[in-house]
Amino acid sequence: MENLNKKEMLFQMIDPNTKAGILGGTIISTFMNLSWNAIVYTIIMAALGAVVSFIVSLILRKIVKQYFN
Repeated sequence: MENLNKKEMLFQMIDPNTKAGILGGTIISTFMNLSWNAIVYTIIMAALGAVVSFIVSLILRKIVKQYFN
């Protein structure tokens, strides 16, 4: 056997059906706990954050350009 650490060895010893069950259960429980309101709110906040970040970077670029020229 190759040189594997304990975590890798344990992961290889787990049955593939168990791995699939754990992964499937995790994904399904995650989707069941999410609401559409939370998803839409997250998308809107991410977009707003990106716009604010872009505007601030433009303003800072303009300030730095004026200061160093």
